[in-house]
Amino acid sequence: MEQNKTVVRRWVEAGNDRKLEVFDELFTADTVDHVSGNAGIAWWKEVFSWIGESFPDWQWTGPVLIAEHDLVTVKLDLTGSHQGSRLPFLSGIEPAGTPIIWRHFHLFRLENGLIAEHWASRDDLGVLRQLGAR
Repeated sequence: MEQNKTVVRRWVEAGNDRKLEVFDELFTADTVDHVSGNAGIAWWKEVFSWIGESFPDWQWTGPVLIAEHDLVTVKLDLTGSHQGSRLPFLSGIEPAGTPIIWRHFHLFRLENGLIAEHWASRDDLGVLRQLGAR
């Protein structure tokens, strides 16, 4: 279980360090993101590039990891300032540099030390409220 937590911790660090090439070492080739219905490592790189375009100074903060069998869950916050609206749920919102805290819970299923499946719950509505959306 500690090995699986280490993989998810590396996912957090790779995002914070903008080292998306590390995803090639963390995910199975056919990894499934159940949030979007997409599969593959390229999808993860695309999503993280959208986050970077929307919040160029973003960082994961306060990660708390819990592991059981082949599952790891992580609770963490994304902090940053709104500089773009590349993420689909931000469409139509003009960036004004507003700082945000975006709360996340992620659940990963690992297979042979690699992330094979992902589910998440994110507070997108909270971000929209922070940005003044009505």
